[in-house]
Amino acid sequence: MGDAKVFRPWGWSGVLIVSEDIKTALERANVTGVEFEEV
Repeated sequence: MGDAKVFRPWGWSGVLIVSEDIKTALERANVTGVEFEEV
């Protein structure tokens, strides 16, 4: 995993796990069509 900030769980299409800083950047950019759920 190292410094990776984005993960796609094996066998899950359409799902990404992102770091908190990427989530924050997406929210600040007012990106639409995303949904966040804490894991």
